Amino acid sequence: MTMPDWQERVIIERHQLNEKVTKLGTFLDSAVVRGIVPHDLALLRVQHNAMSTYLAVLDERIALFDGITEG
Repeated sequence: MTMPDWQERVIIERHQLNEKVTKLGTFLDSAVVRGIVPHDLALLRVQHNAMSTYLAVLDERIALFDGITEG
């Protein structure tokens, strides 16, 4: 059984978001952040948290795909 287009798009979106979350997390753990203005750094951390939450939502949606039927 093939996956509906919208499910494929969700999986692609999740993959792309995961790459961004990983890269931002790596950046935030690097020494480079010491040179960032504190307010900007705080906003980057908020952004990382929001993206991580969004990623978790996509993971939950994908986990439900098996129970979804089209029609």
